Amino acid sequence: MKRYFAILKKEFLQVFRDLPGLILLFLMPAAMLIIITITQENQIIGTDSGMKILVVNSDSAALGNTIENELITNDHFTCQVFGSEMEAERAVNEGKFQILLTVPQNSTETLQKLAQQHASDTAINRAADMGKLSGVSILYDPAVMKIYTEMMVASLQMIIESTAIKVYLETYMEALGVSVSRQMEASRKELAMTDFSKEMPDFPGKQQVIASIRSGIMSQTQKPLHINLPGNYSGAERLVTVSVDAAGERDRLRGLNLVNNNVPAFILFAMFFIVVPLAGSIINEKLLGTRDRMMTLPVTRLAFFSGKITVFLAVCLIQFILMIAIGLYLLPLVSHLPALSLDVNIPALIAIAVASSLAAVGFGLLIGTVTSTFGQAAPLGSVLVVILAVLGGIFVPNYMMPDAIRTISIISPLHWGTDAFFSIFARGAGMNNVWPQFLSLLIFFGISLIIAVFAFTKRK
Repeated sequence: MKRYFAILKKEFLQVFRDLPGLILLFLMPAAMLIIITITQENQIIGTDSGMKILVVNSDSAALGNTIENELITNDHFTCQVFGSEMEAERAVNEGKFQILLTVPQNSTETLQKLAQQHASDTAINRAADMGKLSGVSILYDPAVMKIYTEMMVASLQMIIESTAIKVYLETYMEALGVSVSRQMEASRKELAMTDFSKEMPDFPGKQQVIASIRSGIMSQTQKPLHINLPGNYSGAERLVTVSVDAAGERDRLRGLNLVNNNVPAFILFAMFFIVVPLAGSIINEKLLGTRDRMMTLPVTRLAFFSGKITVFLAVCLIQFILMIAIGLYLLPLVSHLPALSLDVNIPALIAIAVASSLAAVGFGLLIGTVTSTFGQAAPLGSVLVVILAVLGGIFVPNYMMPDAIRTISIISPLHWGTDAFFSIFARGAGMNNVWPQFLSLLIFFGISLIIAVFAFTKRK
């Protein structure tokens, strides 16, 4: 234990002697967090969302089938059909999909009955019909930022309402044609039964003329009546009700705004950037002969690495606290954004912060032991961190990435960390929900440490 504390003291001195590098380590991610968040506050969102949508079509008729086909053929998002609404909602709440659209049973029948009623009753009470409308529900992943959710919901509402208008008009025109034909047929029959003899003066062949007129009128009732109606629905009432809500247990949901999205993301980005000073520390010790002198002492490799792990774990946790403080106090002062909400599961938040810190430390040890010079470690570590950050959804949400990139992103430890943080901040998740990411981060740390020890031993 005495040796461990001696190594620990050495590591602290070595870290804090490089004060400019330490300041840069804290200021760079903090500045990026503030600048990018303020920039994104007024960002214009494009139309290519890349979101993955689930559809549960319980209607299996004109309205549901048309909506389903419209979504499947739409290039702006990926659509998949599910049979179980409960399983589909669970998939959305877990972040596997971003939107769930459900078309209830008998939606087409309800809409068609409304159209038939409107076609046959000119004195229809529009307000009374509002309780008879077909209903479509939309559930969204609470970990998707509000601005993206609103964009998608608006697009889906346009598809739903335009489809409803199409189905309504088809039934309405058909029913109206039948109604008008029946009325015309009744009028013709009534006209044919009129006693024309009272209106005509007597003349030879009068009865034959009247019979001929009646025969001509009756023959017209056998001919179909064609009615030309406008192709656009001009009614003021909505034909379908669309309910929008978050997926998951209502009492646990928190939602994700720009601050709750960016702060966790840049926490991970800041943590993994310790690769530069950590790798530099290992390489400097090797170049200056410090490592070789230490290895002549009764110091185990575990003790050698444990000191670095403890010190840089503390650095990562300080970065975590700093980023949280920026989200709580600084961002609301320099923007119109709300403060970071800490109404979350604190034990789960701390556990993921520690696991992410260990993963970052393991990554730094790995780069420091497999490279020979600081000129190799600095650019390699920095580039890899940026690549892992992009794959992890730090700068662009994963659901907006191309399918190939989205598939590759699962190898990034920053992806596991951001997914866990978003679940905690937006979905109200606890440890029972984020343990796969927690375990993955620890495994990454363990594998990185084993490789680092192996490389350290081999180079010795």
